[in-house]
Amino acid sequence: MNELYVLTKDSELVGVYTTHRKATQALIMGTIKEGMKLQDYSFEFGIEFFTYIGPESGSPFFWELREVTPDART
Repeated sequence: MNELYVLTKDSELVGVYTTHRKATQALIMGTIKEGMKLQDYSFEFGIEFFTYIGPESGSPFFWELREVTPDART
């Protein structure tokens, strides 16, 4: 079964994508539109963590991108 990529921002679902590229594009477009700047990136246990800083408030926004395999029907 094909993997799916789940993108969240501050623990809220942004979207579910069929490729890593589409999920990454959504992340980049979401942060560019809001004028955010990347502060930190890490990859742990198959999950990508991004910390972006908002342009006005300077407060951090936490994004996660994880690969999941949907349940197979039995």
